[in-house]
Amino acid sequence: MIDLSRSYIPLENAMVHLSIGGNEYTFNETSPGTYSLVFETENIEAFFAPNLLAGIIYINIENFTSQQVRININVQMEEIFAGMPTFYFILLLAAIIGVVGSLITYRVVQQARIPKFVKKIRKVKGSIKSKKVIKESGAKTKDQMMVKLYGDDWRELELLLEDTLGIVDLKLKPAPLKTKKSKKGGDRD
Repeated sequence: MIDLSRSYIPLENAMVHLSIGGNEYTFNETSPGTYSLVFETENIEAFFAPNLLAGIIYINIENFTSQQVRININVQMEEIFAGMPTFYFILLLAAIIGVVGSLITYRVVQQARIPKFVKKIRKVKGSIKSKKVIKESGAKTKDQMMVKLYGDDWRELELLLEDTLGIVDLKLKPAPLKTKKSKKGGDRD
């Protein structure tokens, strides 16, 4: 600050205060006519949107007219890097993660709904198209599926479905040969 009426000499020993938001902050004189104040903005909420603060600087010195200067302080949003506020970065990142996560979930659920035999058939089809040697296919024939589903029922009737259908080479789980007995002896029902 300088005194215009006395050949532009610096104004020393002035009382300079900032009144903002109901609080008073005092400026420190760092050199003749130069006053400074560090105004911390960490406690001012500017995460979601910028915050504009209005304040008044009061300048008082003996034998001089007091003056008031109105100021506005614009507290910007915190930036994670230049030009990208943290809040918008978090929103963008969450949206990307949400879209990618939903696409992955959709694809996994879609693949889980496809029966195994269809997957095996597709694998064989791919081998045929690429002219590779086809390994023994895990896909069962209709007759093999019938034996698997109804073979035990036919065995209970003391018949073999394999013989009726003419299937020779099928591995079935063995029928239980032992009957359960109680600890006291005798058959158990």
